[in-house]
Amino acid sequence: MATALVLKPYEKHRRLGWFSRLTLGTSLVGLAAFYGLLCAILPMQLLVVPLFPVLLILLLILWMLPDIGGVRDVSVASWLVLFLIMNALWPPIAAINLPGIPVILPTRVFLFGVLTIFCLNFATSSEMRGEVIQSMRAMPLLNRLFWLFWVTTLISVPIAYSISFSISKWINNQIYWTLMLAASAWLATRPGFPMRVARVLGWTLPIIAVLGINEYRMQEMWWPAYLPPWLRSDPALYLRLFEPSFRAYTTEYRVRGQLGNALYTAEYLALVFPFLVYFLMRAKRLSHTIYLSAGVLASMMTMYFTSSRSAMIGLVLTLAVYPLLESLRVRRQRPSSLMASTVFYAYPIFAVMLAATVVFWRRAHVLILGGYQTQASTDARSAQWAMGWPKIFRHPFGQGAGNSGDVLGFFNPGRDAPTVDSYYLTLLLDYGFLGFAFFFALLACTVWMSGRAYIDARDEETLLLAPIAIAFTNFLIIKSAASSEASFPVVFVLLGIAIALVSRVRADTRVVSHIRA
Repeated sequence: MATALVLKPYEKHRRLGWFSRLTLGTSLVGLAAFYGLLCAILPMQLLVVPLFPVLLILLLILWMLPDIGGVRDVSVASWLVLFLIMNALWPPIAAINLPGIPVILPTRVFLFGVLTIFCLNFATSSEMRGEVIQSMRAMPLLNRLFWLFWVTTLISVPIAYSISFSISKWINNQIYWTLMLAASAWLATRPGFPMRVARVLGWTLPIIAVLGINEYRMQEMWWPAYLPPWLRSDPALYLRLFEPSFRAYTTEYRVRGQLGNALYTAEYLALVFPFLVYFLMRAKRLSHTIYLSAGVLASMMTMYFTSSRSAMIGLVLTLAVYPLLESLRVRRQRPSSLMASTVFYAYPIFAVMLAATVVFWRRAHVLILGGYQTQASTDARSAQWAMGWPKIFRHPFGQGAGNSGDVLGFFNPGRDAPTVDSYYLTLLLDYGFLGFAFFFALLACTVWMSGRAYIDARDEETLLLAPIAIAFTNFLIIKSAASSEASFPVVFVLLGIAIALVSRVRADTRVVSHIRA
């Protein structure tokens, strides 16, 4: 019985002679030495060259694995949640750096766990493959926009300014973008997973905020001094953490947070702050209310201490848009609600007052729109767009992932690396007009669909569509003035959750309509 299950070519084997074993062993040692030499002499962006055959072999092995069935959704969900926790709290500069082994970032360890379990399960389970495909297709428009954007990124690789670097960046994007979206859209079909992710984002924010307030109090990044030598991955980057961080032309300290950069921290705070507000509005225990209220106040202080327009825009939009969405939802489900009608009809007056405050109150104007302190960055951004348009029109299909900085060739004073200060400019340079259009449409449609579905949401999990819609609104605005991709894993996780929750709300709405009919 067992013999019948063995493949014919492997039933019998011929023992290799000493010469064959010596030749095979020598070839393996030579190949290993050749790979070691390549890894030692090639720059980081060219390591994809020796890695490419290995990846092809791994893909071939995954394709050949038998279908054994089963769905490991619990394991993937646990590793993904752990990744989000580490992504929120663990500093990227703190990586295990021991002699003789590659640098190991704990965040990437959990990400590798997500990748390994997901890919193995996907390759060996037709049941899982069917669930993943069905979950991605739950919102056809968003599914099409994502894959159209994906195709434009792939098309730009062969015509890239630097093909080897573009291939490396494209592969990374499949992990940080495609994997995050597919895994979260699939897992979010299970009740409970969206709330787990929201709790990680919302409940860890007060910790980040308290650490940021302490940093502002000390006027320096205090935690890097406590890192042991084996956690200092990049000595040059480590030393830069001790450089002064002040807003230009002022003595105002800028909080850099666990990410080590004020702009990155401000973007993350603006993305996650709506979830903290959500939990405060839904808190039922006094202890939770006290913790979350203190967290909201601490987060607002830290967002202010980053001295970043991105953080303040996220703060103002969250506090301004959330009441509008809530009033629309309550009026839709309880038309007799006096409070909801009051908020809804008074909202235009509130919006005018807010706009007048930003325009005429100098302090608010500087915080949100900027002033002379931010004029240098505004001028730099204008110069970059002026330099970028001719290059964009010469290459309307882009010049490959990760090449925008070298293609643009703009250097800030005192810096030896090129920079791009708008992600929309990055999209146009990397992926061309189509890539920009599909990416923007993907996020804009997510905002509209999430906000629209929130009006019909009834259970605690689907009510998460409000902070998701606000988070994507903040993100769309911030990306016009920031080009970092540090928050992209969180963005694509939220995108997958939005797909599942919008689909769930629409299904529930159809059931309710059918019952009423």
